Amino acid sequence: LGKVYTLSLGYKPENTDDIIWKDQSQRLVRRKNMKVSDLREYVNIDQNASLLLNFLKKTDEKIYTAEVFNEAGKRVHKINIPLKVVESVSKPYLTIDCSTKTISCGARSIDEGTLELELNGKSLNISSGNVTYNVKEQYAHSPKITCIAKNCASVEKNETEMKCVGSDNKEDKILGLDFWTFIAVIAGIGALILVVISVLLVCHCKKRRNQQHSQVNEVPPSNMPPSHQRQAKLQPPPRTRSKAQPQSRGQTPALPKPRAQARPKPQHNIDPLLVEEQPPPRPKPRSKSANPNKC
Repeated sequence: LGKVYTLSLGYKPENTDDIIWKDQSQRLVRRKNMKVSDLREYVNIDQNASLLLNFLKKTDEKIYTAEVFNEAGKRVHKINIPLKVVESVSKPYLTIDCSTKTISCGARSIDEGTLELELNGKSLNISSGNVTYNVKEQYAHSPKITCIAKNCASVEKNETEMKCVGSDNKEDKILGLDFWTFIAVIAGIGALILVVISVLLVCHCKKRRNQQHSQVNEVPPSNMPPSHQRQAKLQPPPRTRSKAQPQSRGQTPALPKPRAQARPKPQHNIDPLLVEEQPPPRPKPRSKSANPNKC
């Protein structure tokens, strides 16, 4: 449809012949002595006196008649051509189900035509509608599947390979998945594991840092001498300056009281090495006792 269609005369005329093309209702064109007349706008005639139908459409389904007369007016040839107008077939589609090893072949438009399914060039089935075939054999190499849609107006094909019944493609399957699909799944799982490990490491490091910080604030360093540690414990906390209260007018600021000097603490424990050794006491002379008989 929509194309130029040629109706062949089936006879080699002379230049002086009178050729008339007509359909069931009217004359379409006439050529006599190579001069064209009575030409309709949707037809034409070529050098061989064949009729050309321009922009073929469904209403052109008619019976066309051609007559040839010689120079003496005698009819030397006549032909009747019934024309059937059909639409061109659309490109067929192929569907392969590897789970059931089923092939389906179909077409959107197949006016007055057929569908044919081929496997490695061998015809499997021919039908006027959709074709389905179940592959039961296993092939050494992936077989080529061809779906052919054709009618008297056109022919269209669609070809593909059925890899799921080819032994050369078994090595490409890993756990029932294609090689690249399996690689993508493994990469996704690896990335997820890395993210989980990273989160756990960050949480652990943060918890450990908090513990170390709390230990530094609570426990004095172990490398400090004991006297410094005692001093650090006895040292009073720093005094915070209280904000000066606003003084009322007419009052003199209170003077700070003098601090009482702390009395020195008595030294009870004196180092015996610092005390000078005292010499032992000298013996006293014996005193003469009084004579009891003396008056």
